[in-house]
Amino acid sequence: MSRLKLYYIVVEYTSISLLLCFYLSYLSGKGLVKTELVKALTFGIISYPASVFLHTSSALNFIFAILLIFHSVSGLCLMINRRIKNSRIKTLMETAVLAVIGLYSLLIFILLEL
Repeated sequence: MSRLKLYYIVVEYTSISLLLCFYLSYLSGKGLVKTELVKALTFGIISYPASVFLHTSSALNFIFAILLIFHSVSGLCLMINRRIKNSRIKTLMETAVLAVIGLYSLLIFILLEL
């Protein structure tokens, strides 16, 4: 499997779950401030205690961060492969994105969640 195909697959498969994680995080954050409105909009599923649990959940934040990093790095690598024609510059930039943004961000998120 080529790198481009792998990047496309990662972008496609992380997009829906990333949207769901964002939606849960957003709703739970609003549920801390506007409890009754969020409770009504979610048919009572997200109450104040559920909002506190979801919004402060390390697992949800960690999954959200991992999905965000994978999605962003894959999307940036796709853009690099589409726009840059020089193969040396393309390889250099792709490596920089994978190393600097991907690994560094992942390391920061892991250290913050410990």
